[in-house]
Order: sequence, then structure tokens, then C-alpha cells
Amino acid sequence: MPNVGDIATMPHILSPDDPIGKAAELLRRSTHDALPVVDSGCVIGLVLENDVFMAAHRADTITHMDDPMTMRVREVMRTHIPAISANASIKDAAAYFAMTDLPTLPVIDGNGKLRGLVSRSDIASALCAALRPSRVAGMSTPLGVYLTCGTHRSGVGDLGLLLTGATIGALLILSQILLKFALHIIDIAASSNLLSIYLDANWLPVSAKFPISVGALGLILQILLFFTMMRFLPLSGWHGAEHKVVHAIERGEMLTLERVMSMPRVHPRCGTNLVVVFLLLLSIYVARPNVLVMILLIAIVLLTWRRLGMFLQAVFTTKDPTKRQLENALRAGKELVARYYHQPSLHLHFFKVLWNTGLIQALSGFAIVQGLWFLISLIIDLATQLHP
Repeated sequence: MPNVGDIATMPHILSPDDPIGKAAELLRRSTHDALPVVDSGCVIGLVLENDVFMAAHRADTITHMDDPMTMRVREVMRTHIPAISANASIKDAAAYFAMTDLPTLPVIDGNGKLRGLVSRSDIASALCAALRPSRVAGMSTPLGVYLTCGTHRSGVGDLGLLLTGATIGALLILSQILLKFALHIIDIAASSNLLSIYLDANWLPVSAKFPISVGALGLILQILLFFTMMRFLPLSGWHGAEHKVVHAIERGEMLTLERVMSMPRVHPRCGTNLVVVFLLLLSIYVARPNVLVMILLIAIVLLTWRRLGMFLQAVFTTKDPTKRQLENALRAGKELVARYYHQPSLHLHFFKVLWNTGLIQALSGFAIVQGLWFLISLIIDLATQLHP
């Protein structure tokens, strides 16, 4: 179980000479019902939301809001407030709260300096072992689900993340091969020359009646092929399972199979949304429209990218997970919550947090596959030139 210092949060700080209007506004923005009053680094009092309200209300009744503008925090703060040591146990903090009617108590370090505030709900959540990160990220991999809150991680390891990048890289290569095959079939069926144009002069229009460049048409077809293949891979099921568990953790739901199963499989912060922005902007660049049309298209992308991303999630990149996939994601979720519970205030170096996102591993897998394909293509080209 964590100690009090692990779950304390640093609030806005007031000084005795601040006007109560400032206290009222900071309380409105705060997640706490009280704010500490600090002088020379030490807590000398606590300003409660109800006390500020009553002072402002009385002044308004008597002087029509003249006095609240000049009334100071020292006039409404409560003094002789018990403080809790950052090293105190959760049970000790619960005993403190049982002896007072205060909604929040200051937490101090060994030197008596403010470490933060802890509330009754903080203590209750810790006693119920319900502490969890407010935001969770994740990644679906061929080996299972990976989850992280930045400081903690769970689920599959770095190999799974590497394989995710490799899989995406392989799908892009396969979609490129299938695109060339499709253009070849179209050439045969329509007696056209699209494949040669796509390879050598992809800026040319498909036809006078269809004023889109061959390159833009090829990119659109390649994107459709990529997402269609993604839809039929187990990866999309793992993706759906990951989203369901992330939703359950962030909503404070019980991590049971029944509750997780009822969660949405589309998430507004999914990386698919960013992929949509990249692909749409790339499509605009390849299509090379005139300036006004380009500005209009970019504006549409910036206004609709999230909706388009969630549409792609719903149709292509996620699907209803199997029971095995859901159970795997559920284990990862429980593991992440348990690790966060024991070290909720863990701080890591920026590069460690970046590593925990999984992006470095996934990009490395992608780069390896794409690099190998480049070398293979280069060898084939050289062999063709040497032995035509």
C-alpha cells in the first residue's frame, strides 16, 4: 500500500495577504475543497470552499460586493490545522480524518514544507485499492496487448511492440505489391498503361474525364488495401481489446470480463486518428491541386480528422475481440493498475517515459522491415541490370 506522500497532489497555494476573490477562483479550478495558506514555505492555515462562500455572501448582503474585493485570506482561513507526514500510512491518515471534519489536510515533508494535499476521497480510494491512472495509452501487438501510463507499463514486452511496427511495415509493402498487381489487371482489362505511368510519371492524370493523378489514385487504392488487410488480421481484435480495457480503467470501472466487454472499442485518443491526418495530408500533396483547393482540403482535414479517425477505427483497425484477446487485455489492465497502486507518484526520466510509450520499439520494427525490403529491391534491380 502506498503512503500518504505518494497520493498527495500539489494544489494552488495562497498567501495570507491574497484577496478572497483569488481564493474563490482558485478553489473553483481546483479538485480540492480547500487550499493551503503558506508563509515562508510552511503551512499556516487552510481556506475552505464553504468559508470563502459564506464570507463573500455576508459581504454581498451588507455592502453589495465592496468588501469581498478587499477582504484577505487571513480573515477567513482556519489556523491550527493538523498536518500529515508524507511518510504516514494510509491507515494513519484515515485516523486523522476520523478526528476532524476537514475535507482536506495538508501533507508535509520532514522539514515541515508543504508536499501537497490529501482528501478523504484520496484516502478512501487507497483503502479500497482503487487508485488508478487517469490516462492510459496502449498498443495492440501480434503477441497481445501492451498498456502504459507513462511511468508504468504492463502486458507484452518490447518484442511485441517491435513486431507491431514490423507488421505495419510488411502490410505497407504488401499493399504496394497488390496495388501494382491491380493496376496491371486494369491495364489488361482496359487496354491502358496505368502501371507504367504510376511507376514513371505518376503526376499525369488518369484521363480527361477523371482528372486525378495516377499517383493520387494509386495512393488511395494502397490505403484501402492496407486498411482492408488490417481489418482481417488478429491485430484488429487485439486493438479492440486494448481500447475496451483502456476505457474501463479511465472510467473507474471494475476490471471484470463483463464490464470490460461492454466498453466501446473506439477511443478518441487512438493513434489511428494521427495516421488519418498524415494520410490525408499526403494524399493532398500527391494530388497537387491548385492553391485554393489545397487550402480548402487542408481546412477540411483539420476539422474532420478525429471523426474520420474514429470511423476508420470502427470499420477497419478494430473489431470485436475474442474472449482470449479480452482476457489477455484484462490481465494487462489489472497488472498496470496494481503497479500504479504501489507507486502512484513514481517519476521517471523523459527518455524512459518515451520508451514506455512503445513508439521507439514500434518504429524500430517498421524501419527494419522497410530497410530489408529496400535492400531486397535494390538487389533485384541490380540483378536485372546485370542479367536483362
